[in-house]
Amino acid sequence: MATLCYEDIWFNNFRARNTLRLVTFGSPRVIGAKNFKSIEHRFNRTTLYANGSDIVTCVPPVIFGFRHVRNLTRIGNKLNVIGLFKPKKYHHIDGYITSLREVHE
Repeated sequence: MATLCYEDIWFNNFRARNTLRLVTFGSPRVIGAKNFKSIEHRFNRTTLYANGSDIVTCVPPVIFGFRHVRNLTRIGNKLNVIGLFKPKKYHHIDGYITSLREVHE
């Protein structure tokens, strides 16, 4: 939702473009690859965090034509297939808080 709201504000509010920032935690892919080249410059001021094996950051699959607006910054454990089946551990806000604390220690 945050990525789509960012896009809406950027598109509809010319004055906000220079100050607009986006930081997401565990966001899915929401921009279609077909249109991405035409809007890629809009997302220069974005940071996307993905916690370990957060399955939400892997959907919808790339094969369906979606992609992230920027490269993900991985925090916490490395991505592994078994971890994808532990959404409470990786996608829940507590998991992100724990991983962010580990990054800053």
